[in-house]
Amino acid sequence: MRWLIHPGYLWLEKYDKKKLPPVTTADQFLFDKGNAFEEEARKLFPKGKLVDAKPWEFDRLVALTKQYMEAGAETIFQATAFTDRKLLVKSDVLKSNGDKWDLYEIKSSTSVKDDHLSDLAFQVIAWEEVGVDIDEIYLSYVNKEYKRGKQIEPELLVSKERITNKVRKRAREVREQIPEALAVLDRKECPDLDPKYARDLGKWLPVYMHLHPDLPPEHIYNLAQLKPADIKLLQADGAADLIGLNNLEGFNPRQQSQIKAWQEKPPIKLDKIAEFLDKLEFPLWFLDYETVSHAVPIYPGTRAYQEIPFQYSLHLLESPDAELKHFEYLHKGDDLPVPRLLEKLKQDLGDEGSILVWYQAFEKGRNDDMARLAPEYRDWLKSINKRIVDLMIPFSSGWYIDKNFAGSASIKKVLPAIVPELSYRELDVADGMSAQASWYRAAIEKMQIKEKIFADLIKYCSLDTLAMVEIYRFLVKLVENEISDDSQNHQDQPNQPSLF
Repeated sequence: MRWLIHPGYLWLEKYDKKKLPPVTTADQFLFDKGNAFEEEARKLFPKGKLVDAKPWEFDRLVALTKQYMEAGAETIFQATAFTDRKLLVKSDVLKSNGDKWDLYEIKSSTSVKDDHLSDLAFQVIAWEEVGVDIDEIYLSYVNKEYKRGKQIEPELLVSKERITNKVRKRAREVREQIPEALAVLDRKECPDLDPKYARDLGKWLPVYMHLHPDLPPEHIYNLAQLKPADIKLLQADGAADLIGLNNLEGFNPRQQSQIKAWQEKPPIKLDKIAEFLDKLEFPLWFLDYETVSHAVPIYPGTRAYQEIPFQYSLHLLESPDAELKHFEYLHKGDDLPVPRLLEKLKQDLGDEGSILVWYQAFEKGRNDDMARLAPEYRDWLKSINKRIVDLMIPFSSGWYIDKNFAGSASIKKVLPAIVPELSYRELDVADGMSAQASWYRAAIEKMQIKEKIFADLIKYCSLDTLAMVEIYRFLVKLVENEISDDSQNHQDQPNQPSLF
């Protein structure tokens, strides 16, 4: 399947894997979610036989599969085929259907995806090349509406969709692609890794950026929301970077804004920022949740992939000149975090003042979810939502644009551009996905290094709210000083010291 992302991806995976991005804590958590869901899905096939051997023991995997088939096994997990032209497949489930077999793929997604069709088409082709007839083809995936009771109910958690016709249709295309992929593996040198040759640009770009860490921020491949059609436009223009791009027609508004930010100083809409700040009411609270979600709901009463808050950071600025105060909570047990988190938050969070967050839909959504899990806090959580103000608005609305935002209003982009002395780079936990993966390892799986993990989580979450405080102060400074000419040139000096 790597070839369907980029030909070079397949070659590197086979011959130079060390160059590819390493598996991160967040990556491993995604794999673990998939494995946990697969375990539940297998329970729907109680008589299944597992083909159990080391991944590289191809001969043994194939022999065990053949042995189970000849012995009349009803269901085989991880059935393996290796064809004469070296096509290797390991299928999640093969279920006997007379003299044929039904093929099941288990995915921890919440719907059928296009790449699932190609994956299954490849499997069908390989099985038929070794003489195994495939009848019906199914995808088993997560029922996102499933709410857990005291115990997991696999028959409710797992959705199943028959996709035989779709896969058979896709197989015609995949048959033509297989020789091209095999030809890539026969090459002595790696194919050109340029993104213009990618078949799945969204999946290839992060790999390409890892392989080229020194690309300047104005490089054309740093254009936000880059699509194959955009690459054609960039090539047609012939510009070496975003600064030299001449024709903006065809790019979306977000991309045009990013390009213009490199070509000229974007106007700052001080009146809009001032109006936004004037509506804030002291004391100011800066709130951020960290959450965990899983394909297999962790707690009774929760849904598949529901985001469950396990931590918050809360900074308090009682008045413009007041000393900054900080409150926090991190749940360290394996029980549902919500009741204790809300108990502590209600103690820490006062009844007056604006509550600033970054991307309000997330925090408000978590408050709504927690109100259902802890109904005794419902009215209080509703009152909190009425006080929430989204600090991202001045940036997502384009009132203040910096070329180093890379067309994004994410706090991970905004912070280093305007408050460079604060950074996530030195943290062992530096993003939300890593945070939930690390917490799960410590609180649920009870890793021995849990105290180190908990300390890292506290540092990360507190930086999120401290970042909001400093960004707020930056906006205040802009308005108060009506920004000097030097300050207007701030975006041209990304390493400029803080203004406060």
